[in-house]
Amino acid sequence: MKFTNPFAVNPDIRSPLGPVLKICLVVIFLIILFFRNRFISITNEFLDLIISVFLTTASILIVYISIVELMDFYEKKSSINKEKHTLCKKSYDIPAKDVLTLLDKNDCMDITILHDTNIIHIGVTSDNNVGDSSFFDKKYYIGSDLYDTREQFVNRAKHFYIENNLRIIEIDDLSPLEYSEINRIFKSNSIL
Repeated sequence: MKFTNPFAVNPDIRSPLGPVLKICLVVIFLIILFFRNRFISITNEFLDLIISVFLTTASILIVYISIVELMDFYEKKSSINKEKHTLCKKSYDIPAKDVLTLLDKNDCMDITILHDTNIIHIGVTSDNNVGDSSFFDKKYYIGSDLYDTREQFVNRAKHFYIENNLRIIEIDDLSPLEYSEINRIFKSNSIL
């Protein structure tokens, strides 16, 4: 667990546990501060007042910052859910075998898929010489990982299957509906 400055908002929290824990610790600290005379006796009243005001102010500031972190966490979570919902509306489940056939037919193609809440790019890439229209050294990719063989690619791509389908958002920056090969697949499988 990474400890951060309790007096600064941490925009990178991944769980509400941290802010809730800080609030609970501050409440316990304030209770101890309220009953401090039972534990520690400070004879100078002015010093006691200064310490009390300082510690109470710091505690209230930590609670305020923790509340802001909680609000930020839930706001981000809500926006991720809205974004996922929007992407799900824009995506289409296409049989993985048809996507693989499409990749096999092309030398260069980028397909954007949705898996859980992650946007992932898969596809094929090839090299060619300047002025030459033929391609060579075809490789498959998922994200930044390159695969020399179709089998390696398929073994890794299976992790992204949803009931033997891939949830496709775009093919070469086009909606799957605008891509002619996919339209034929949709019509032949009566998906639309």
